[in-house]
Amino acid sequence: MGRKQEQEDQIDDIKYLPYMNWRQWINHIGQYRVGVHLMRTHAAGTFSMNMSWHATPVIGVKGLDTQDLLHPQTTVEVGDLVSARHIMRKLTEDEDFYQECSEQTKYLFNKHYSEEAWLKHWRKENGTD
Repeated sequence: MGRKQEQEDQIDDIKYLPYMNWRQWINHIGQYRVGVHLMRTHAAGTFSMNMSWHATPVIGVKGLDTQDLLHPQTTVEVGDLVSARHIMRKLTEDEDFYQECSEQTKYLFNKHYSEEAWLKHWRKENGTD
């Protein structure tokens, strides 16, 4: 979204995506096998949720509601890169673990963020349940 810092050009193995509209972005992220969101701030919390829609595990930090709720097995403490690397290795080398995390995040997405879940919550909050 145009927020790339000058120094980021010095990192050779980062792939920058071109600007995309929302629909293009959602479709594009579906091609990735694992997401990583290790920001110390909780900006862009919908990333973890959007990846769950695709059943894609995300390695992210504790304290972000969508990460905690949708990716319990791939959530680490802020700054814990050792655990993040361990989880990444396990996701890439252990297909059963990957499938478990993928199925779990899709289930949790449907439970908490599907249209049906949203309507159920809305009706409860508005006394029409």
